[in-house]
Formats: sequence, structure tokens, C-alpha cells
Amino acid sequence: MVRFLVLVAFVLTSLGVQADAFARQARTVKVKMNATNPKNGKAWDVMRGLPDPYVVVNGHSYESNRCKNTYVCIFEITETDETLTIEVLDADVMVDDSAGTTTCKDGQTCKTRGATVTVSR
Repeated sequence: MVRFLVLVAFVLTSLGVQADAFARQARTVKVKMNATNPKNGKAWDVMRGLPDPYVVVNGHSYESNRCKNTYVCIFEITETDETLTIEVLDADVMVDDSAGTTTCKDGQTCKTRGATVTVSR
């Protein structure tokens, strides 16, 4: 009987940890870039190209998940902090353009000088 109770406690603890880990991983950051680069008022890319947005969240880059040639991009993030510092960037060949940085929490929509950011679960 004792072995059974230990096994049940282990399984329930494991499920709780997995559910908690899943909840933390289920966060999304939606980025909507402004139509023009706030630095110069021109298109984000040469030849009037659309931006290639990505984010850096609490110092962790999601550049490998960037979207190409779009104003709107959604990122699945794994950051666990309640408050997120989010920098929005446009990936370019030479130097990436910053659309600004904001601090945002779950359920909030926040603005940078060049984008709108929404954080949700």
C-alpha cells in the first residue's frame, strides 16, 4: 500500500510539473510593425520591401523564428518572468533595424516607436 501511495504521489507531482511547464511555454508575442521605419520614415527594407520582424525577449533572441516580408508575426516564447522586456527588430542583410523596446505583461498590448506588441497565453 505504501508503494502505491508513493507511486500516486510521484505521478501527480510529475503531472503538476509538466502542466506548469506547458503553461509557461504557451506564451505568445504578437508583433505588428508600423508601415514605415520610425528612424527615417521610409520602408523597412530597400526597394520598399516589407519588414522581417523578430524579437528579443528578456535578452533571449528569437531571430531564428523571424517572419519574412510581413508586418505581423507571432512568436511562441518560453520566458517565465511576469514582466517581459521586448525589443522588436527588422532583420536585414547588413544591420538590423530596431523598432524599439517595450515592457509588457500577459494580456497587455504595448507600443514601441515602430511596432505594437501583444503578449498572451
